Amino acid sequence: MKKLYIVLLGIGMSIFLLSFVAQNGTGQEPILPDTAYNYANPPLPTHFEDPFLNIIDNTPPTNPITDAGATLGRVLFYDNLLSANNTTACASCHLQEYGFSDTTQFSIGFDGEQTTRNSMPLANNRYYFNKSFFWDERAATLEEQVLMPIQDLVEMGLTLPELEAKLQATSYYPDLFNAAFNSPVVTSENIAKALSQFIRSMVSLNSKFDIGAEELPLNGAVTMDLPNFTAEENLGRRIFFQEARCTACHAFDVFVGIDHKNNGLDMEYTDNGIGDVLDNPSMNGLFKVPSLKNIALTAPYMHDGRFNTLMEVVNHYNTGVQAHPNLSNDLKEDNGSGQPKMLGLNSAEKQALVAFLETLTDYDFITESKFSDPFKTPTVVAKMKVYLEGSYDNATNLMSSDLLANNLLPLEQPFNATPWNYEGTESVASISDFPSNVVDWVLVEARDKDDNTVVVERKAALLLSNGDVVEFDGTSNGVKFPSLILNEKYFLAIRHRNHLAIMSANDVELPNTTPYDFTQPTQVLGGKAQVTFLGNNTIYGLHSGDANADGVITVNDFNFFADENAQTGTYLDGDFSLDGTVSTSDFNKFQPNASKLAVYQLRL
Repeated sequence: MKKLYIVLLGIGMSIFLLSFVAQNGTGQEPILPDTAYNYANPPLPTHFEDPFLNIIDNTPPTNPITDAGATLGRVLFYDNLLSANNTTACASCHLQEYGFSDTTQFSIGFDGEQTTRNSMPLANNRYYFNKSFFWDERAATLEEQVLMPIQDLVEMGLTLPELEAKLQATSYYPDLFNAAFNSPVVTSENIAKALSQFIRSMVSLNSKFDIGAEELPLNGAVTMDLPNFTAEENLGRRIFFQEARCTACHAFDVFVGIDHKNNGLDMEYTDNGIGDVLDNPSMNGLFKVPSLKNIALTAPYMHDGRFNTLMEVVNHYNTGVQAHPNLSNDLKEDNGSGQPKMLGLNSAEKQALVAFLETLTDYDFITESKFSDPFKTPTVVAKMKVYLEGSYDNATNLMSSDLLANNLLPLEQPFNATPWNYEGTESVASISDFPSNVVDWVLVEARDKDDNTVVVERKAALLLSNGDVVEFDGTSNGVKFPSLILNEKYFLAIRHRNHLAIMSANDVELPNTTPYDFTQPTQVLGGKAQVTFLGNNTIYGLHSGDANADGVITVNDFNFFADENAQTGTYLDGDFSLDGTVSTSDFNKFQPNASKLAVYQLRL
């Protein structure tokens, strides 16, 4: 077992190295699906049918989105060959997991120099009515914009003839250009078209807000609470749409800008934005208004990245707007004085506004395969929620001081004893990255398809009080398995302390084109019914403890549990060995629990 694990780690390291080399422009071919993703006609929620969105859509009739064109654009977007020294791609400054923005105030170019402005997020760019791009709107169209960073001496440093020659010499671009434009010849015009198609396809439409908005009639009154919102989030929504009138700049239910504005950051600007481009002082301090979709992920904020948090942004509009001569009329008092109109929100209202802005995060968008890196070795990603029945007791919090003090998973119980045999440590990016609601650790395992008792890769992860299981640094939307092998099949399982928790019913085959989602019941009905209905349409669970409270787990515990639930029509199959027979050996999968029944639930 130990030898197998070490060998597989070696294979995983080889995969990582290949991925690293590919990111540095050696010409490794992208890994693309046999059938192209749907970029041209994705299903849209009802509230995206607002006729005004068709009006502000900047897609030119000469460059409609096609599946083949956007596929080519995706490859171009992630390819480091687009830079002079093969180190930088468009995606280097527009990271998917951060809403296609950068995490630094200024981005780093191909030769180590810094850009002069913060990287703009890319979601919903197709809905910018003014059609111009960059903070200073110096590019009249998206097709013009996408070629400019490639030629910029700080950002990517290539001439267009050099770019065409590099791409033409690869093994994969002629075929991709031929599929998209009926010609294998690489041209700058078609590079621009393909990149623009890919970026315009980046429509973010599945945030918590979007899900709630579907419950309202089209253009429903903002006074109507969204049913999936908390009271605080609904208060923030009313402030956004009514008292603060944020929609004057961030319009419609896609929260996009329709024009450029001066939002009173300074009385005198060192960067005059559009004013410098047009050499027009009456335009000084005017910048493009970005979309707010995924705004909680795209810090730092403003053209110069001066604000690190959403609360800092809210505080600016609450008390900090400067009376610049070119200040937007939307931010001026209505009395004609020209003075800034401050929001004047109290602490609770400011926090509510931030809470609403956080509902605009679309977690599907930042993990969706069709927007992901095609050069990266495919990785199985498991999304999951688990919940230990009963209220969480702060006194028994297993998030030990050792973990916080050492930035490491301590090699103590439960991980150093059978059946865990967890031999490694998981480094933590920073204590500040930890969620505040960590309650325990879990192990997430990929098991061999032919013998599900053989663990191929095991990851320590954090269990949060809301049921989420996240990577050990607390920042991901799932647990990733980078060491698994292409075209091989595995089972996935979660284990928590003394209990076998859940296992996938179906084997998972790489590449994992979409995250393997344990929160969907069709994917977790292991064995004959390893996860069972517990009384409503959204909760499933399994027995995993000593129901008789005698300190020993036996078949009697299973029978006790089944009888106890017979009145509700629920029945839990105890076949955890997946051999078609319920026996004591199934319960040997569990470690003895002190004296209580534990039921895990998947919350959808």
